[in-house]
Amino acid sequence: MRRLAVFLCLVVSCASILTTHQRLARTMAVPSTCDGRNADLSIVTYNTGFAPNINRLARERVLPVTAEIVREAIDDDIVAFQEVWIEEDKLVLIAALRETHPYLYAIDTRGKNEIPGDRCDAEAMTDIVACVESNCPMDALFACASVVCREELKELFLYDRPCFRCLVSSIGQGSLDGIKSRCIHGAGGTKVYGGSNGVLVFSKHPLESPMAVNLPASGANRVAILARLSLPGKQPIEFAFTHLSSNENVPPPERSIFSTWEDERGEQLDIIDQELRKRAKDGAIQMIVGDLNFGGSRPPFIEAYGEHNWREALEMGFWSPAALADRPLCSFCAGNTISHWTKSVLVDGVLLRSRSDYDIEAVCVEREFTRRVQIAGLRENLSDHVGIRTMFDLR
Repeated sequence: MRRLAVFLCLVVSCASILTTHQRLARTMAVPSTCDGRNADLSIVTYNTGFAPNINRLARERVLPVTAEIVREAIDDDIVAFQEVWIEEDKLVLIAALRETHPYLYAIDTRGKNEIPGDRCDAEAMTDIVACVESNCPMDALFACASVVCREELKELFLYDRPCFRCLVSSIGQGSLDGIKSRCIHGAGGTKVYGGSNGVLVFSKHPLESPMAVNLPASGANRVAILARLSLPGKQPIEFAFTHLSSNENVPPPERSIFSTWEDERGEQLDIIDQELRKRAKDGAIQMIVGDLNFGGSRPPFIEAYGEHNWREALEMGFWSPAALADRPLCSFCAGNTISHWTKSVLVDGVLLRSRSDYDIEAVCVEREFTRRVQIAGLRENLSDHVGIRTMFDLR
């Protein structure tokens, strides 16, 4: 491949070799509102942020978020969720959407890929427990501890890596006593939320040949749910629904084959790329849908995140309707009451690849689930992310 690229550079100017996304960016601006528009296919992806001990008010937000989803996504053909880690929260969504979106696609990875031996002794946990008990609310324990108790965590990271891994993977245990029970008295663990992957896909239409692919990942189980949609008289679409690894405050564990989170995410992207190519040999359109944890920049409004992975995706031939919106869109945004982030990035949405530009048209793209609601006496965002809706016409 590198020799071919060099050869092409000798024949034509390298500056003229554009990715699909770069080429379309010169001529296309996708409308950033879908009000009143009709299309063959409407897709919403939404990271719910139902992440107890990480995101504030995770359990309190489940019912308000579900109500908003039912109200706003009733007409969408496919609704893809990430970070629905807890089984009870999955059941709430299933009950709410079973009438309008009867086809559910998910894979149970609980208890999978655990590596025994990551445990703590009680003395090793003394300092971190004291810090957490003094400073951190339980509903955002890990987010708080990663900032307020950074020195105590750093000490464990440097000198007791098995204990550090067990503590970090104990997200979702519900209490400090639960964490102690797992890491001191129990079998330990390496996967968050008991090995759940948090990915759920609801569809109005049956999807063909569904299968799940396990992705190499540290800390959480990561998957891609692959499936095909065939609408009558339209070009078929091969989907990969996923939630790729995020950047963390520490590097991947030393047992990992990856030195950075971008490397880990890049391998996940490579696997999805290969699987989609195999399934789309008949020329089917290909889409990656979900929280990809990477995206390009649109200065001064949108900052890059995982920019190396973004460039990799473009080089694979993918393009992003949301990144080509006629006004900059963020999906993880500054000013959010759940995350308190100070930057705005676009890491959620649809990546699209087709044999021809004429196979599919992006009709519009817009942010969804953006309003604040009353939760625990305060006006709060529904999640640390917003949803991204993309509508398409198919040839």
